[in-house]
Amino acid sequence: MDLSSESDGDISESEIKEYEEKSYEDLVKGNHIIKNMDGTLRCPFCRGKKKQDYRYNDLLQHASGVGAGKREAETTGCHKALEKFLKNMLATSAEPQKQRTVHLEQEAPLRPNEEELIVWPWMGIIVNIRRIFKEGKYIGPGNGELKDRFSGFYPAQVCAMWTYEGHQGKAVLEFNKDWQGYNDALSFERSFIKNHRSRKEYYEHERDPGNDLYGWVARAEDYNSGGPVGKHLRLKGDLKTVAQINNEDLRKKNKLVEDLHNTIQEKNKHLVTSKEKLSQMEYLIAMTETARLKAEDEKQKLEDSHREELRRVEQDMQTQRNNDIAERLKLSKELERQINESEERRKELEQREAQNESEKKKLEEEKKRVYSRRENLQRANALQRTQEEKQRLLIEKHEKQKRDLSIELHQQAKKLADRQKLESEIERLESLIETIKVKDGSSLDHFKKIEDLQNDLKDKNDEMESLQDMNQQLMNKERQANDELQEARKTVIQVPSLTQCPISKLVMVFSIYLHS
Repeated sequence: MDLSSESDGDISESEIKEYEEKSYEDLVKGNHIIKNMDGTLRCPFCRGKKKQDYRYNDLLQHASGVGAGKREAETTGCHKALEKFLKNMLATSAEPQKQRTVHLEQEAPLRPNEEELIVWPWMGIIVNIRRIFKEGKYIGPGNGELKDRFSGFYPAQVCAMWTYEGHQGKAVLEFNKDWQGYNDALSFERSFIKNHRSRKEYYEHERDPGNDLYGWVARAEDYNSGGPVGKHLRLKGDLKTVAQINNEDLRKKNKLVEDLHNTIQEKNKHLVTSKEKLSQMEYLIAMTETARLKAEDEKQKLEDSHREELRRVEQDMQTQRNNDIAERLKLSKELERQINESEERRKELEQREAQNESEKKKLEEEKKRVYSRRENLQRANALQRTQEEKQRLLIEKHEKQKRDLSIELHQQAKKLADRQKLESEIERLESLIETIKVKDGSSLDHFKKIEDLQNDLKDKNDEMESLQDMNQQLMNKERQANDELQEARKTVIQVPSLTQCPISKLVMVFSIYLHS
């Protein structure tokens, strides 16, 4: 059992070593990105974690902690490689930005003449990079490796020079276009000047430069030189003096200030216009509010008037109800008085009934007559209501007929006037015919005139006969309507009304009814 554990441990260590070597090689070649855009560092082997903005010491602690832990062979080996890479390749660039700025300020300024032509954007040149000849071509470090190596000068981009022969042992560093990038380029050049490996020393020892790197800031000589470096400089940059760049920067800033000033002016104009529009809106709102208040006042007046009208109507209705109640009370008292009288009469009749049997028989007969009379009165009352309804309908019908007759009579009067006019026209035509016959004799033209006049006379006579027939029909309708109206009135008059009966007869009937 112990033997198998030792075997598993050996296999695990060998796997970790393989992953460590492979991952370190990928890191050196730049296959893994460990720098963020803001200058912080990230762990390329922990892609699923949220925290990806380490400082150098934090990332080094993370890599050493994971590499020392008991995890999978791949995870452990990759983090060991990251720890090794941080210690070997990035240790010189681990100081913070603040220390970098202080360091730059403390160094002695090294600025070229402001009228000297310099490549812009700021670029630095590295030469004598170590390379090896392999398979017919030269091989050297790539862009990522060089950028990491010179990351202490914060290059924005590094481009190694390659041709058909392979790596040329040269590279161009591109710095940021601002003045901080200019300071970084000068710091880059100053570091090589301190170690006596500037452009001057390189060309002095060009035949035997040794193994050291040489570097400087690209200027006119490099820009106009041949080879891949000069071609790259001409492709990516231009020759300008520091004064020109400074003036151009000032011009851009002044243009920006001018644009901002114009924008502010436009905003102020817009603000004034907005204030004017706001004033107009406030005026319209005030007018609308005034109109609304006026409408509310009118509405309130209408509501008050309506309520007053309702109160008057209710008061009139209450007065009418009180009058009706008083009238009913008066009638009720009268009826009660008559009932009392009837009761006294009933008692008197009862006394007479006890005294005389013959009077009882008479009373029975009187009661029968009262019953019969009451039934007759009820039937008469029902008949009267029926006849009144018929009379009302008949009157309405005849009123409508009278209106229609009135319209037709008006039309008839108009037609009568037309008839009189026709008669006059007929007489005139007859007179004209006679005159023509007497004066003109038997002329053909005059015969034709006479024939035309006779035709007109015939048409007029036909029209007159039509009017007479219509007049006769209207007269018949009027006579028939008057006969129906007279017949209805006679029928109504023949039915007596209960309202015409004297109250004494009603009281007598009611008393007999109570006695029964």
